[in-house]
Amino acid sequence: MVAAPLHLNLQAYAFAVAPGNLVLQQRIDAGLAELEATGRLEALRRQWLDSHPNSAAASQSQAQRQRDQVSFVIAATSAAAATVLVAGLGWQLRRRQRRLRAESNRREAAEQALAVAQARWAQVFGCRCWRCCAT
Repeated sequence: MVAAPLHLNLQAYAFAVAPGNLVLQQRIDAGLAELEATGRLEALRRQWLDSHPNSAAASQSQAQRQRDQVSFVIAATSAAAATVLVAGLGWQLRRRQRRLRAESNRREAAEQALAVAQARWAQVFGCRCWRCCAT
């Protein structure tokens, strides 16, 4: 008896008997009947079919492998999402730094222009404080 690659419902059997070999067929039928009558057939079913790749234990390990695969996919997806999130935050941070740098440059240019204007005012009016002379 050899376990088939398919999951058997503990009832399906297949025995190959050469055509015309009625003696072998009768012996197989008698042997199965004797095994069923003594209750040994169930023990043989468990021995042969429970070790089958599709048995309950194998199904449980296959289910565990599937759970592990799903967990891996979830972890990989989470890692990818985290990577995208961090990259997006980094991009926003670089944009903000550029805006702050441009604003700082504009402020420095305005302060330099103000200093030049104050120096000219002082030259024209002879005063170091342009506010008192403007009134």
